[in-house]
Amino acid sequence: MHRLMVRHLAMVTTLALALVLTSCSSTGSSTTSSSIDLQGLWRVTPSAGSGYGAGGTTTVEFGAKASGLATFLSQSSANGITSCEKQVYAALSSNVVLLDGTYYQATAPSTDQIVLDDGTATVTLDRVTGTPPVAPCAAGTATLVATLPHAVNYWSGLNAVGTKLYYNVDDSSDSIIAYDTSTDSLGSARTYTTSVSGGTHRFVVASRTDSLFYGQCACGGSNTLDYFNLSTNSSVAHIDTNADLGVAISIRYGYYTGSSVVIGGHLWSDSSKNQLLTLDQDTLALVSQRQVLPQATITDITPRGSDLLALVNDTVVVVGSSGNATATYTLAGAAPDLIGIAAVGTTVYAIGNTAAGDGVLYRLTLP
Repeated sequence: MHRLMVRHLAMVTTLALALVLTSCSSTGSSTTSSSIDLQGLWRVTPSAGSGYGAGGTTTVEFGAKASGLATFLSQSSANGITSCEKQVYAALSSNVVLLDGTYYQATAPSTDQIVLDDGTATVTLDRVTGTPPVAPCAAGTATLVATLPHAVNYWSGLNAVGTKLYYNVDDSSDSIIAYDTSTDSLGSARTYTTSVSGGTHRFVVASRTDSLFYGQCACGGSNTLDYFNLSTNSSVAHIDTNADLGVAISIRYGYYTGSSVVIGGHLWSDSSKNQLLTLDQDTLALVSQRQVLPQATITDITPRGSDLLALVNDTVVVVGSSGNATATYTLAGAAPDLIGIAAVGTTVYAIGNTAAGDGVLYRLTLP
């Protein structure tokens, strides 16, 4: 769960090593005659077998110094999501380059091309002049609203009803609780215990009112949905997406539109495809369906006005009418384990856990 923190620590350690190694051959100048000149913006073409890049149009930009942090941008051809990273690099000699934790043998066929070889695959860098082929991610910010008295359950989402945000607590009963954004206060924890379709579907994927919820069980393939009344601890309706709808998905997220419920998750038949199912709010009959962000791991979704926002790898992605991303927002100031996202009006909130395991709620500022 702490993948980004581990990556950050590894980056710091690798950068420290790179700085030590390059200082041995540097006398204080920004570059040295004994190291290959990486400075500039380069288009990246990895060969078959290379793990570098993100399966789309990729660039990397190095600074004037022989070591530091390179700007990595990669727009996926599968879904339009842009990956925006800072990667440790060091030009260690005229033919050795450290990039993002991998050592390469470097050759320069020309001043406008560098070929990096790790012994099993190559990464070819071609100098970019003119307009950069990949635009950087837009910068969003996360402002801490509250440190919660409990951790957020890993299977939880974040769902809005009026001014309230509902989520599941990481306790023995997976309690459901509301945070009221108008009063900055927490409601009482409530528990749903009625079992249907072989499980208790108390992990909320959509909130209709302060009593009516739609939940999944976080069990097996999680292909069943329960529409339940939390106040009476009773099931109103439930369906199996495979048997009843003919579209088997692993339900992971959703939202209530005011007149219908939308649920989503990857298809059983092809886990690279994310399917959104719009259902009748009462009977849970299938109304329509669409695919969004293929090959992406979606954590949660929420509408914001006319936009549909998806939480993907701690970034916020705007989903266009085609199902692909039209914008990618990074989030400065957020913990590395965001679990849910929801909008109250046009204000977007995100919830997650810190590295220490504390639940946190953020208000997001997005361009």
